Amino acid sequence: MNGSSSLHALALVVISAAVIILLRATPFIVMAVTRKSSKDAAEAKWIKVAEKWLSPVMIAFLVLYSYSGLELRTVWPYLAGAVVVVLQLLFRNGLVSVLVGTAIYMLAMNLV
Repeated sequence: MNGSSSLHALALVVISAAVIILLRATPFIVMAVTRKSSKDAAEAKWIKVAEKWLSPVMIAFLVLYSYSGLELRTVWPYLAGAVVVVLQLLFRNGLVSVLVGTAIYMLAMNLV
């Protein structure tokens, strides 16, 4: 690599790192600013709404994205998804739900 392309690569790495750090720090910055400025509960109401709905909405988007490219050739992805939902409702443990659902899917795809 010559000097120009090395400088270009270094600039890309530095800019990428800065963007990632800024994205990861944004929630903390917003919470700090909101905490200082929220003298009444009405100002922080949007935080309560975000707390309540952000995770379910993101999970719904991930589920829709995951199943959007599937064709109805096999039932195993849908069965594994149903197992994940049932286990999550029963045990409220995301790690167990996802691991068991993934294991069922992998076993079904390799055995059948």
